[in-house]
Amino acid sequence: MSDKAGPRHQQPSWPPPITPEQSQGGPNLIGYAGQPMAAARAVQPAQAAQPVKHRRRVFWWFFAALQLAFVVWVVAGGVSASNETTDAGRAGGTIGVGLIILLWALVDVIVGITYAVYRFASRDK
Repeated sequence: MSDKAGPRHQQPSWPPPITPEQSQGGPNLIGYAGQPMAAARAVQPAQAAQPVKHRRRVFWWFFAALQLAFVVWVVAGGVSASNETTDAGRAGGTIGVGLIILLWALVDVIVGITYAVYRFASRDK
């Protein structure tokens, strides 16, 4: 009974047999759905002629400029608060710098949510 017939006892078909195209030039790598890897990576001549589009980083530059503006504002507020001679003046400066930092955090949250909504709406479908 060593000769068992039927579909349950056949040899597995993985890896798939190597085609003559795969055996010519290079390693015999199998990609998705049995296609050779070299064919999956092949660049068409029409694609190679097109210029590469660089992503514009408008949001990043806007966000960096916004952060720089808030840093300058906080430093300026801290310097003006340190020049006060009275306790009330220093307390007012501290409250002012705290409000600037609070505004900074709120603006960052609003800008971040706006950017997330923009990215979600413009993603590939």
